[in-house]
Amino acid sequence: MTNINYFGYLLAAHPKRPYDLLNNSVILIFKHEKSGALGLQLNKPFTNGASLNSVMENLGMDSTFVEDPLYYGGENNGNRVYIVHTLDWYTSSTLKFNDTIGLSGDLSILTALSQGEGPSQYRAMAGYNLWSAGELESEINSSDNIALSWSQIPATNELVFEFDGQNQWKNVITEASKLQVSSWLA
Repeated sequence: MTNINYFGYLLAAHPKRPYDLLNNSVILIFKHEKSGALGLQLNKPFTNGASLNSVMENLGMDSTFVEDPLYYGGENNGNRVYIVHTLDWYTSSTLKFNDTIGLSGDLSILTALSQGEGPSQYRAMAGYNLWSAGELESEINSSDNIALSWSQIPATNELVFEFDGQNQWKNVITEASKLQVSSWLA
C-alpha cells in the first residue's frame, strides 16, 4: 500500500455511509501529516440562518458585496472561518493547494470581500474536521467497513466551486471513480 499525502484532495463519503455529520459530505484536506489530518466540509450550508454576511456584520464589516452562505466546515473550532478561494486574490498567509485554489483564514480576505476586491470564486466554512494519526488513511483504505471509506481526487476549481450539496458530492464521486478506473487501465 502506497502512502499518499491527501493535502489538496477532495474526499467524498461512501454512498452507504450511516447517517452522521459526514453523510454525503465532500471534504477538502488542508493538512495531512503523520500526526493527523484536517479537512473542511464544503457542501453543507448552515440551515440556521448563519451566512458569510452575518459573520462580516458581526465583525463590523460592510457586507454589501457579499451574499453567500456559510458552510458547516466541521465540528472543531466552529468559531473560526476559513475561505477556500481562487488564487486571483491571495496574501503571503494563503495556503496554496495548487496553481488555482488556496485557503485563507485571516481577516484580510474578509476585508477584501467587504470591499468587493476579493477572489472571483470562494466558499466560506466555519469549523473543520480532525483525524488523529493514521485515522484518515485507515478510513480511505478501509476494507473492514467500506461504508466508512472515502473516494478521493485532487481538488479542481470545477469540483470545489461549481457544485453544491448533493450535486457536489455526486460529481466528486463520479470524477474520483473515473480517475480510479483510468489508473487500472494505465
